[in-house]
Amino acid sequence: MKRRLIDQSYTLIDITVDQFDNSIIDTIKAKYPMIAIGRSEINRYNSSLGNNLKFFITHLYFDDVTDTVNDIKKYYYNYSVKVHIVK
Repeated sequence: MKRRLIDQSYTLIDITVDQFDNSIIDTIKAKYPMIAIGRSEINRYNSSLGNNLKFFITHLYFDDVTDTVNDIKKYYYNYSVKVHIVK
């Protein structure tokens, strides 16, 4: 039996926001249900970091990741958006 390699690469989008907007998050989740979304809120231990949103886009499920990344950037155009591609 021949081994088949699976594409395990993913794109991580890191956004620091003032407050979480659940309507935007729900819209993105409805449009792209295969995206994993993580949040970390400010507390007394990490007050300098800010509220962080992380979007994990697995390349296995998406034909063209750049369209998805650009769509997410459109929703968060006022904030600093960092994109990391992990292969």
